[in-house]
Amino acid sequence: MVIQVKAMTAPEAAIYLRQQLGPLVSWETYLADLRRGRAQPMCDFDLQPCIAVRDRCRRPLYAIRDLAEFVLSVRRRNPAARAGIRPQVCTVDIDIDDPRHWTMRPPALLTVAA
Repeated sequence: MVIQVKAMTAPEAAIYLRQQLGPLVSWETYLADLRRGRAQPMCDFDLQPCIAVRDRCRRPLYAIRDLAEFVLSVRRRNPAARAGIRPQVCTVDIDIDDPRHWTMRPPALLTVAA
């Protein structure tokens, strides 16, 4: 028996989780770590891909139903996780005359915008 399931790619799922739960973790990294067995489930629901699609390589897809259940489970466990959290925007000073690669430049001082 074959069923149709609505699904999202991993990057889209990460964006959806960020919108619904805020910046609790780096969601794209968290999903990748879960797939590789390097991370512990965050709640009662172990979010795993439902299938992979083959393009140039295998890409995981997450079922919309699983994502919604995961969001509800995380919200039950963590009251700080909520929708509508805006991205944090920072202001940094960058010396454009510095020819070094960004990893070799001195760290910037952050000024968080209100």
